[in-house]
Amino acid sequence: MTILLDQFNYGAIHKSDFILRFRFDKKFATDAYLAAIEKASRQSDLLHLEPSGDGETTMMTFDISLREGYEPQDLASQVGKVDGASEVVLIASKSDVDY
Repeated sequence: MTILLDQFNYGAIHKSDFILRFRFDKKFATDAYLAAIEKASRQSDLLHLEPSGDGETTMMTFDISLREGYEPQDLASQVGKVDGASEVVLIASKSDVDY
């Protein structure tokens, strides 16, 4: 039982791999960036939304854990190609528990 609990990190503090930040234009559908995140990540959580002063765009911050075999550049590239997404930043946070 102990081996099984250890294998799944039961009771451990959640540690993410990356923090993903990007600006999204509200004129475009959200499906595309959500699909890009879901394709590359095994877990993602929205941490922060910050609307722009003019209300046209929103700065979004996600906590991301990549799927096995995905490189950080793949995720940044996929999100950057989405219509309406700009200012894509991927911050390494592996082993960080506080943001």
